[in-house]
Amino acid sequence: MSSVFYRYENSLSKVVKGSKNVVKETIIDGSKEGVSFSYLEKNGDKFYRIKGKQLESGKFEVLEKKGEDESTNEMSEAELMKSLGANKKLNFVVEYMKKERVKLMKENKEGGAKKRRGSKKSSKKTSKKASKKGTKKTSKKVKRSSKKTSKKASKKSATKKVSKKGSKKVKRSSKKTSKKGSKKTVTKKGSKKTVTKK
Repeated sequence: MSSVFYRYENSLSKVVKGSKNVVKETIIDGSKEGVSFSYLEKNGDKFYRIKGKQLESGKFEVLEKKGEDESTNEMSEAELMKSLGANKKLNFVVEYMKKERVKLMKENKEGGAKKRRGSKKSSKKTSKKASKKGTKKTSKKVKRSSKKTSKKASKKSATKKVSKKGSKKVKRSSKKTSKKGSKKTVTKKGSKKTVTKK
């Protein structure tokens, strides 16, 4: 992810009396990279360029080239603002550094803090939802399994009752038949006894 929050580019190219004139202005600013700017002007054979870049120490490295002469200087922000103010062509950099940059730095710091807080809240909510869903699913599974076991148990008890009833009926019928058989044998013996007496 790029930390650049401001980018300004302006270029102008025109031909005057057969000579090409070019002007380029750029500003790039980011929370990690710092601010950097450049200005280039070319009128026929004349050439001028100035580039500035913020270092990790907070100071600025400025590279300036006029024709064939080139120089590099390291300076503080206050010193840079003085040198930029002396050159009207670099007024776009002065305006940005004094006005827009201060606002953007504040907004980006506040926005970053809000985003971090929002991400923490969202992660907590998602974790809570996931845990609730997991507990609901497990409870449903437990209920289903308990229902299945209870159904099986009820089926088994019903089959046991039926088998008990069937066994009881068989026992009763066997007892009745045995009683009837005993009664019949008693009557036969009685009839035989009466015949022998006569």
